[in-house]
Amino acid sequence: MKIFKMVSLLIIAVFSLSIASGASAADTELIVKENTTKVKVNQEFQVELKDDLTTGFFWHPIINTDYLTLVKVDSNQPVEQQITIGDQVISVIKQGGDYGKHTFTFKALKPGQTDLIMGYIRGDPNDQYYKPLAKKAVVYPVIITR
Repeated sequence: MKIFKMVSLLIIAVFSLSIASGASAADTELIVKENTTKVKVNQEFQVELKDDLTTGFFWHPIINTDYLTLVKVDSNQPVEQQITIGDQVISVIKQGGDYGKHTFTFKALKPGQTDLIMGYIRGDPNDQYYKPLAKKAVVYPVIITR
């Protein structure tokens, strides 16, 4: 029942964000994972997602910080080449359609049940013209034991 409430709230939030940004609710894909992630307190686990940074979309975790914490994010975004300018090495990312992946590492904090939500969002929250647009949301049910 708790997961159903969380998913219902997520659907409302995602659709509200999409409508507020000028997109229709039908533009947002909601994916609920059927397999529950089971971990122990203080155990780390990973979520790996494909993305393409050249589209302007990025994965953003939405977590209940009473149960989970984000430890780190690793990326293997494809690189076409590296250019050296003076002492700096600049990586040039291939253009659209070249997917990389981001691996998010989370740590379980206390026993219980929660949902880890990964939103595929476009926009920079630090930009004054920011209007979030959720293209996709993936829900991962998580059960934490001692």
